[in-house]
Amino acid sequence: MLVVAAPYPGTPEWAAGGFAKSKTGQLPLLEDGDVSIGQGRAIMAYLIKKFEIAADMSVADYAKSEELTDQACGDMHSAFAGAHYAPDRTAAMDKLFGEGGGVPKTLGAFEDHVDGTVTPGHCAYAAALNIGVRLQPDCLDNFPKTKAFYETIMANEGVKAADAAVPYPYFKRNSD
Repeated sequence: MLVVAAPYPGTPEWAAGGFAKSKTGQLPLLEDGDVSIGQGRAIMAYLIKKFEIAADMSVADYAKSEELTDQACGDMHSAFAGAHYAPDRTAAMDKLFGEGGGVPKTLGAFEDHVDGTVTPGHCAYAAALNIGVRLQPDCLDNFPKTKAFYETIMANEGVKAADAAVPYPYFKRNSD
């Protein structure tokens, strides 16, 4: 049985502690029988392998999926975290989302990756886009293919339910 039972940061359950964390004392953590694994990218790869998700995808689609996954789980998440924890969060977010910033550069660079076969990488990318949209609701407006892709993913009932279960965005747009 898969176990992912950590409370959301900032909730009373989080403050109470007592839940399992990864080997480095952080989240995420997935426990599945005798497997205990941290790191979001590793958890994603484990689940893809375990459930044989997209096992028949072409080599080209696999490459695109891996690139989107690394972009989402590594580069985009790190950029959001860097701006969130900057001394002046508002200025850092303004720079990240502004003209020539990391977000528009990424969205432009990957506009050609959001069509075709939906892969695990597309799902990871959509999750990163969701963080971006929560931080800057109009960030997809200049990227019509990406915006249409995102809206299609977010229209899925399971995705809607998961998104609604998040009590508040982890990353904040403005300084406290």
